[in-house]
Amino acid sequence: MTTKPKIELKNIKHTAWMSEETHCYQATLYVDGVKWGTVSNQGQGGCDDFHSETKSDADFAELNSRIKETYDPYTYEGYTLKKNLEMVCADLVNQWLRDKDFNRAMKAKVLFTKPDTQGVWQLAIKKPLTFEVMLAKLKAINPQYTYLADLPVDEAKAIYFA
Repeated sequence: MTTKPKIELKNIKHTAWMSEETHCYQATLYVDGVKWGTVSNQGQGGCDDFHSETKSDADFAELNSRIKETYDPYTYEGYTLKKNLEMVCADLVNQWLRDKDFNRAMKAKVLFTKPDTQGVWQLAIKKPLTFEVMLAKLKAINPQYTYLADLPVDEAKAIYFA
């Protein structure tokens, strides 16, 4: 049985203003904890570029085979598409951007949900108030609300992205 490769992107540099069709980015590619090289995209709809001084085209082909065998495929409106390294990298960049957005929101705003109401509400923190002071004031006024800052990160992310 083929083992599922653990693929990671580190040192991601994303240039939003240059992203037209795809993400314009560059990152260091790691597979199973080993640095494979870099991956980049110019953001104009083309394919990702993979560069490595230690891995050959055959190594990348073998990795793509492992990904196709072990990663869940995309399914949309009855069509199924097996993943490849480029798709996994796109998913990782998307997740990195989502996490970045979540972290920024958690620092700059008090995020909460209201009972029997869908959605996440937010209040920006304005100086001279601090996050802690604003959160304490809101809790005193609305103790029935669920404050994302009080939840484990994974649970808060699940609510934020729902």
